[in-house]
Amino acid sequence: MTEGRPISLEELRARFEQEQVQNAKLRSLDGMARKGGAQAEAAEKAKRRLFLGNKREGK
Repeated sequence: MTEGRPISLEELRARFEQEQVQNAKLRSLDGMARKGGAQAEAAEKAKRRLFLGNKREGK
């Protein structure tokens, strides 16, 4: 990540915005999951993909 160097304001802002987008996606998927049925199953799969994608990127 930023080992050995300070983080720039632009980089910090970009990370914050990316995190906001991911949080919005998760809120939307949580709403879908509460409805039940096939839509809930798809939402759970999408949440897992989003989480695993973050883990692969080292976040």
